[in-house]
Amino acid sequence: MTMDRLNRLRRKLNTELGILIATALEDPKVSDIYLNDDGKIWINRAGQAKEYAGDMEPDQAISLIRTVASLVHSTITEDSPVVEAKLPGGERFICDISPISTAPTFCIRKPARVVFSLESYVDQSIMNERQCAAIRSAVLSRYNILVVGGTGSGKTTLTNAILKEIARATPEDRILIFEDTPELQCSSPDRSFKLATETVSMRALLRNGMRQMPDRIIVGEVRGAEASVVLQAWNTGHEGGVLTLHANSAREGVHKFQEYVEEGLPGTDKRQAIANAVDLVIYMPKRKEGSPPQVKEVCWLQKLREGEYQFETVQEVSHVHAI
Repeated sequence: MTMDRLNRLRRKLNTELGILIATALEDPKVSDIYLNDDGKIWINRAGQAKEYAGDMEPDQAISLIRTVASLVHSTITEDSPVVEAKLPGGERFICDISPISTAPTFCIRKPARVVFSLESYVDQSIMNERQCAAIRSAVLSRYNILVVGGTGSGKTTLTNAILKEIARATPEDRILIFEDTPELQCSSPDRSFKLATETVSMRALLRNGMRQMPDRIIVGEVRGAEASVVLQAWNTGHEGGVLTLHANSAREGVHKFQEYVEEGLPGTDKRQAIANAVDLVIYMPKRKEGSPPQVKEVCWLQKLREGEYQFETVQEVSHVHAI
């Protein structure tokens, strides 16, 4: 694609987004903008209830979607009804059309403009001082960390805060960051971002990355057999890593990690290897509408006892129960 055509597409995109969405994209409090198949546009803002913001006609939506597809050298048709893209401003755009949905839909997710420090989490009562101290200790001691929670819980934002702490505490470390969607931010001077694609799986990406002399391995979202590569790396000298996955508690997060490891390495019990590799587990529950994020559990994973994982829970915020 020529630069002239690319610039024309960008101008066309700005027009098709419309004033409502373009304004929302400039609002630092906005995190997500999405269009449902009934034509309604909804906006999520930090610390506020979601807001119905207006409507978009199907013809405008499909024109916008096709322009976005063109920007990433793709097309959208009934045979290929989904497109994922990164907008020029860095926003993540995912959309679909019939037959997946009855009318065009899309979701725009904005990247964090500011990377918060762990101290700011304490200042905002998202975690307490002992939980913060445990995370800092894990970073400095090169312990491996699981960050688990539901969609929209704040896992990515917290992981960015941990990456900021890694950059502060060990600026000499070489950091490799693996994702299938670019969301993580790292200020370490020696860092490299790796993106999985339709043709290069996360598992293959991680295997290749192990040969590139990383000191720390960061994985944006573990969803399957690639967990086995992470486990092997963590147990063979690549300490101090961080990965995120979806789970509804710290305990469930470890069991989910075990399930994913066994997808890649079936046939033998991996619990001891996991207990040796994973040091700290952080759980953030899915946020209720309009509520701030919350670190609910920070747990040290201990040695197995009679084949069961044992957790030592760091003091929690007052309204939350321990495991």
